[in-house]
Amino acid sequence: MRRAALLLPLLLSGKPADAPAQLFLPGLVTSTQPRITLRVKGLDTPGRTLLTGLCQVRYTVFDRQGRALLGYPNRSTRCAEVGLGVNTARGAWGAFTLDLSPVCAARLLAGTYLMTAHIQAQNGGARVTLASNTAALRVP
Repeated sequence: MRRAALLLPLLLSGKPADAPAQLFLPGLVTSTQPRITLRVKGLDTPGRTLLTGLCQVRYTVFDRQGRALLGYPNRSTRCAEVGLGVNTARGAWGAFTLDLSPVCAARLLAGTYLMTAHIQAQNGGARVTLASNTAALRVP
């Protein structure tokens, strides 16, 4: 959770100038949705494939003051070691499905929270962090 708090300024600032892809969450998410789609748009010319895994596609829920309340997956989450790719070619679109059941299980108080997603990927030996827009998460 502490890492998520350190990423908050990056996530809220939008796409870093040198990011090879941009992530998009729907503008409004409700905790009653079982899953949402995280869309990925490539921005590179020429494109490349960044490698990642299931546990590296993450989201974080923040309160209105910017404190991280929930991060998923976390250290206790078991993930299959499935290799995933992110195509960074300009105009290429991809998608990942995010499971929102941990948000329901967390029993957050009713209200509106902030939600961001990020992907930790590898480009050869270099680590690349892709950050999403900030979405409103409504908990009824």
